[in-house]
Amino acid sequence: MSTDPPLLQIDRSSVRWSRPRTPDDPVLLVLHGHGMNESMGFELHRRLPPDLAVAFLRGPLRRHGGYGWFPLDASVTPAQIRASAHAVLEWMDAEGLDRPVHVLGFSQGACTAVEAVCAAPERFASVVNLSGFVSPTTVAPEALRRRRLPALYARGESDTLVPSLLVGWTQQWMRDHLQLTEHSYPGLGHSVAEAELDDLSDFLRHQLGGAWPGTTGIGPREH
Repeated sequence: MSTDPPLLQIDRSSVRWSRPRTPDDPVLLVLHGHGMNESMGFELHRRLPPDLAVAFLRGPLRRHGGYGWFPLDASVTPAQIRASAHAVLEWMDAEGLDRPVHVLGFSQGACTAVEAVCAAPERFASVVNLSGFVSPTTVAPEALRRRRLPALYARGESDTLVPSLLVGWTQQWMRDHLQLTEHSYPGLGHSVAEAELDDLSDFLRHQLGGAWPGTTGIGPREH
């Protein structure tokens, strides 16, 4: 009997786009957290660079009144995390997204986002981790290490939902394998702050060819 997890599929009809996409638009994928859905955080797109066409994807598993990407308990396996990433890649195929896209994950969604980047580094332009984590089983391919994909890791300093050991692992993994910009926010829990949205917008604007605010385009502000 096969021990592979069942194939996962993203419901294309559930995806919410910030606006109609044209073939030349830069695209940002947003992967929500555990027990959430594609509508939670949809207004985020109004704070981002207007050039982006933003797709809010719904996780393929029903979880706690919402949706998720893989089981968030002791039963989870590396294969289930990989399956969630492949569901994202297959959705990209179905949408005809053949140019590199930006991907953002909140909480659990960040784990799936990083796993997708590892599975196909050439298909991504940057990766954003908001209050999320990297699986301890995630292996960075040589192609990703060579490319040093731009990345943003932002989290609240009072966030206790992601264990501190996992935070440390995530931070070191992203430093080792990506071109990382980091921000943390005093007093913020497992949520997103106004200052964080500003930093996110600055990061994405820089990826689209703009300068970091108050600089000549060399690097980020620090928190």
